Amino acid sequence: MAPVRLSVARTLLVALVVAVTGIATMGPAQAIGSERGPGGAVGAPTLPAAGVSNGPKVQATTSAANDRIAGLVPDRLTNAVLGSRVAVRVYDPSSGATVFTRRSTESFRVASNTKLVTAASALHAMGPSRTFPTTVMLGRGNHVYIVGGGDPLLSSSNLRSLAAKAASALKARGITRAVVHLDESLFEPWSFPSGFTTRCPESHGSRGYCITPVHALTYDRRSTSDNGKAAASYFAGRLNAAAGLSASYAGRSEVPTSVIGVGGPTGAAGPTVLARYGGHRLDVMIRAMLFPSDDEIAETLFRHIAVATGHAASMSGARNAQREVLANLGVPLGGVVISSGSGRSQDDRFTAAAMIKLLSVAIDGKHSKMAALRNGTSATGGLPLMMRAGVDGTLHTSFGRYSSSPSSCARGLVYAKTGTLGDAIALSGYAKGSDGKWRVFSILVNNRPTAYSSLTTRQHVDRIAATVTGCY
Repeated sequence: MAPVRLSVARTLLVALVVAVTGIATMGPAQAIGSERGPGGAVGAPTLPAAGVSNGPKVQATTSAANDRIAGLVPDRLTNAVLGSRVAVRVYDPSSGATVFTRRSTESFRVASNTKLVTAASALHAMGPSRTFPTTVMLGRGNHVYIVGGGDPLLSSSNLRSLAAKAASALKARGITRAVVHLDESLFEPWSFPSGFTTRCPESHGSRGYCITPVHALTYDRRSTSDNGKAAASYFAGRLNAAAGLSASYAGRSEVPTSVIGVGGPTGAAGPTVLARYGGHRLDVMIRAMLFPSDDEIAETLFRHIAVATGHAASMSGARNAQREVLANLGVPLGGVVISSGSGRSQDDRFTAAAMIKLLSVAIDGKHSKMAALRNGTSATGGLPLMMRAGVDGTLHTSFGRYSSSPSSCARGLVYAKTGTLGDAIALSGYAKGSDGKWRVFSILVNNRPTAYSSLTTRQHVDRIAATVTGCY
């Protein structure tokens, strides 16, 4: 791989990210993407719904549980609502046995199950406690730079706090007029990538194979024609509103090399850090991405994987970086096409076998940074970063998932990520079996019969996952 040339500001940001370990809360979920979770603070711990099991009673030996799954799944795959193009793989980590497999090495569109791949790759590359700081610097004279750290959960409240701190620091230096610049050099300049048909509408309506430009600075999880400019202008406006200070936004400009010392601020020779927000943790970001299936967070984390692994922080760099991470984890890449971090690209492809390997590695005890996917962290109250069946996000009963018999018996026993885009339906994750042990599963449907609603197909997929738990 050719070496990636880092801007000085990006070098400084990387140093700041490594140093910062702060945690902040996140705001309410937005309705984003083709799958959306119910409102509320999706990054906060969610209490189990009434009737959710805390775990199955141990009723069978592992061998008997696996035999039952292998015996029942084939018949349940014959339902017409699934169509004929279905891939399934069920794996038992405790015994190392593949319990059931069908078409699991074939290439499928997996829709938002791609976000699960992005989440696991990001955890492996950066760890759950990684934060992404936003920094305000004073360059020469009265030139102020707001340096985006790629925090997709940055809020208007965070920007107001940064502006207040920066305003106090400027006035303490006798500066009463500021010229504000936006430095987004952490990521490569945006260009429309292959694999997408259009830019996503700002209304978050019908989205299809669309993408929203990725920026290193954004706020309130907006989808505008230029999120970076909108955020920087908002910051400049808050700065201008401070008593005894005027400020105006002057456009994009990197922090000049001439005022940055090697390795970060160096007193008089380097820029002055006027204010800094430590940023949100990666584990909190992943929950905010997976629960409502947020495309913009996914594409931002896609770029961060590139930064963390030394690739260019562009779409092509992110594609190469994620493929490299998967290869290093031993994920079989035959039939796998990495085209986006969200699953919105029409070129994205994955296999059930590759999904099973990735999810198995995450809980094998050898990759502690990835274990948060199923086990959670202190920042999530010990709750998984994935959704619990019938409880969280797009698997909540309010979306018709695990809301009635026979799948309702599996509430709280399945931790998974959903996926729906066009005629593709996917559900992959972990299921606690009747022997009290976890299974890893992936169910992928392509060419879904249009005679049935997508919900009808999703509900039957839920029944297959319930079969893996042994409760149905």
